[in-house]
Amino acid sequence: MKSIFFSYKWINITWYMAFAIFLIIIGDIILKIIGKDNKYRNEIEDYYFLELIDGFVGARSVYGISIYL
Repeated sequence: MKSIFFSYKWINITWYMAFAIFLIIIGDIILKIIGKDNKYRNEIEDYYFLELIDGFVGARSVYGISIYL
């Protein structure tokens, strides 16, 4: 499997970064839906940092698994 997902001139996006971006966007949407009319909205938005870390760990896991498939 090629490690480059998208390449344009000097910009190279790897599969790992593509998965990370995708998971971060999905996680942000889910957090906004959950916190829409919730009295704990500030606490839910504080979890965004943890969601970023989970996004990178999850993306790396998916990338690692996809190498062996």
